[in-house]
Amino acid sequence: MLDILIEHFYEEGFIIDWISFYEDSLKSLWKPETTLKRIEYALQDVFGKEYSESVIYNIKRYIDFKYHREKK
Repeated sequence: MLDILIEHFYEEGFIIDWISFYEDSLKSLWKPETTLKRIEYALQDVFGKEYSESVIYNIKRYIDFKYHREKK
């Protein structure tokens, strides 16, 4: 289902804010691993593995940065 939404948004010229999607999913009590896997699989279906890995990598960088910043 997420892949269908991604494809539709892309066709309409929208850009998805994956950081906000990730954070909102946590507020909805999704597990972080589940969210990342759903994003990864959906992006692979629409744009391919390389693009999917790039988005997941950047989300994880954001998570690491945010976690380290909050610990200080």
